[in-house]
Parts: sequence; C-alpha cells; structure tokens
Amino acid sequence: SSFGFHPERVARGLQNSAAGQEQEQEPKQKEQRAVAATRILRFPLLFAESDVAAMRVIRFLFFAALLLVKLTILAYCCLRAYRIRMHAINTFGYVIHEFDPWFNYRATEYLAEHGWSKFFKWYDHM
Repeated sequence: SSFGFHPERVARGLQNSAAGQEQEQEPKQKEQRAVAATRILRFPLLFAESDVAAMRVIRFLFFAALLLVKLTILAYCCLRAYRIRMHAINTFGYVIHEFDPWFNYRATEYLAEHGWSKFFKWYDHM
C-alpha cells in the first residue's frame, strides 16, 4: 500500500541522501549504517536505557508487592476458615453432636416441647 510507514523505504532514503558522503567509506560501513538506520526506525527507543532499567525495577517491586498482598489475603482466608471450623470445639468442647442420631432425636424432642427461643439457648449436657 502507498499509505503507512515503511522503514525499509525510509532507510533507503537515508542511504540515498547520504550517498555522496559515503562514497569514500568502505562497503561494510555502509551496510552497518543501513542496518542501524533500519533498526532505529523499526524499534525507536522511547526511553533511555537507565529509564528502562528503573522501570524494570519498579515493575518487579510492584509484582512482588502484589504477590505479597495475594499471599496475605490467602493466609487470612485460610486462618478464618480454620477458626470457623474450630468455633464449636472452642465454645462447647470436644463433644461431637453432628453425627449422633440420638442427639438429633433429643434436639427434635426439645424443640417440639420448648419452642424456638429456648431451643437456640439450649445446651445438651449428655
């Protein structure tokens, strides 16, 4: 297409404009300058190398901080999950009621006899 940026054409134009000056130079130097001109046009440096190094350090620190935040949130969630599971043991002791069919029967009888309000304050001492 005739529109758009063509680095090869620009590089050839740079070569042709400097042809008068480069006639006395060796062909190897001409080739090196043409390759350098093409590289510069294809990949222009937007930042100095020190800026790039500084941005790499900043990027590394940002992702390290992000990883630290993620690990902290994960550790917090794991700790909360553990404490939620241990709440019954910490509150009522090492009595397991969840899988005892007789407890379920007694709880149903107590609920039927005393109602909801007393049921939620009741503790089975058996």
